[in-house]
Amino acid sequence: MADIHIRKIDEQMYSALSARAKRHGVSVEEEVRHILRSAVSAPEKLDTPYPVLAWDDHLATAVTAPGRSSGETVYADRNGRW
Repeated sequence: MADIHIRKIDEQMYSALSARAKRHGVSVEEEVRHILRSAVSAPEKLDTPYPVLAWDDHLATAVTAPGRSSGETVYADRNGRW
């Protein structure tokens, strides 16, 4: 396993981490591991709406069969990408 050393953590942040660890009944080190594990396993939030807008443009220009609803177009697009 790798080690990580984090410098320059202010006292207020360390106190908050320590209190959180105490509430969970674990060490500060284990609490930080839990926070990092949660952070890297959570889906990333979009920093910008541009990817959403690009996908919207893609759907708007998608060739749809006559009689296909917008929901069916989204479903077909999703199945093709995933």
